[in-house]
Amino acid sequence: ELQSFITLEDLQPKARDLAEWVIDKLVKHLELDRSEIDINLSFFEYGVDSIAVMRMTGALEQHLNHRLPASLFWDYPTIAELAGTLCNDLSVLGEQYDATPLTASSDTISQHDPFPLSEIQQAYWFGRGDTFELGNVSAHYYVEFDTPDLDIERFEASWHQLINRHGMLRAVMLPDGRQVILDSVEAYKIDFIDLADEETLLREQVITANRDEMANRVHDPEAWPLFEIKVFKLPRQYRICLGIDMLIADLESIVLLLKELYEFYHHAGFKPEPLQFSYRDYINTLEQSHVGSHYEEALKYWRNRLPNLPGAPLLPLAKSPRDVKKPEFQRYLGRLTQEQWQSLKSRCRNIGVTPSMVLCAVYAEVLGNWSRNDRFLINLVLFSRQPYHQDVDSLVGDF
Repeated sequence: ELQSFITLEDLQPKARDLAEWVIDKLVKHLELDRSEIDINLSFFEYGVDSIAVMRMTGALEQHLNHRLPASLFWDYPTIAELAGTLCNDLSVLGEQYDATPLTASSDTISQHDPFPLSEIQQAYWFGRGDTFELGNVSAHYYVEFDTPDLDIERFEASWHQLINRHGMLRAVMLPDGRQVILDSVEAYKIDFIDLADEETLLREQVITANRDEMANRVHDPEAWPLFEIKVFKLPRQYRICLGIDMLIADLESIVLLLKELYEFYHHAGFKPEPLQFSYRDYINTLEQSHVGSHYEEALKYWRNRLPNLPGAPLLPLAKSPRDVKKPEFQRYLGRLTQEQWQSLKSRCRNIGVTPSMVLCAVYAEVLGNWSRNDRFLINLVLFSRQPYHQDVDSLVGDF
């Protein structure tokens, strides 16, 4: 099959400008060199994943002031196809309308006033109570790091800088189901335990007991802080134990925190640009998007579908979920070899899907083998940082 390969110069001026814009976004989100970009290659050959697709679709909607379908990057998988189509005939993408521009501004005066929880925060807030089956548990991130050397005072000071920079590290929930970023908090003291001279068995017992406690922590959402750090001094290394309630930070935010923590600790002169937009500003801007004809149309669509949506998979259970008063989660790991993973990713690129899609499909197949019903729903969380402001990608929060 013959394929036509074109250059930027072959595109019409309007399409060329849009292609340049898309290239800039690819370079930013995937940390590519501009010279690596070929407008005839599929986005998935660059390693674009579902998170990048969502971000780029949101940014493109803002840029064009049009709503775009979620399937956009699969239907037009190269820069040349995407730019040419969007500039020549938006109607081929389905119903179009002019989106009402959102006013994204920083409300510095009211930064410490209460504001709503996001939908996923609401779910996490409800789930830690006993209202629902398998409640009494929090969405919680726990991780341990080993390092051969650690200046505990510098490490603590670096964490204080993070607390000052990111408002959600000072956030608490309110009894009425809202949240607030505290103006100031007391200096956080990291718990330091010296086990270097203890017997091996005792060290292991203390570490294991701490892991069990921290990994299953259910923080009081109304009390600061909603995170916890402990440092253990061992014979030849230090172990850092970090737990964060995901009411205040999703996984992407935690990765951001760890990167900035590293910079603050290792580089005394590290001074990132001050944030001009907060998580509170983001949530209030998001609330603005929940009005208008497009939102009402989407809401109507899903309400109409509710009566016919299937439930959860009917799996064989050891006991009824209502009999489990304090659930604990166990993670089981399996690894593909590097060669297997690269081969799988290559096949994904060739057919225009992401590895996440394939893994979700495999998960559904496994559940289907065990389930008494072969039509069921699977819940997935998603990362969705809408490009309301240039600081959005630098914010800590639950997106």
